[in-house]
Amino acid sequence: MNDRQRTIQQRACRRKRKYTEAQARAKVRQINAQGEFLRAYKCQICGGWHIGHCRREARLHMAFNRLDRERRMEAPA
Repeated sequence: MNDRQRTIQQRACRRKRKYTEAQARAKVRQINAQGEFLRAYKCQICGGWHIGHCRREARLHMAFNRLDRERRMEAPA
């Protein structure tokens, strides 16, 4: 990573809210339960945790799993 890339990442990090790992994971669970697809990740710049959007593949996987769980709950026993 060159100096320019590092400066851009540092600037982006400063704009984000910093969480502890437990706080970030709890917040992600809460938000994802409402239908969003976010993830918690450890920041390489500040060492804290941030919340961001998932990649498209991960969002599709999470949506499929949610639909599958709902389908199994609705299925007659």
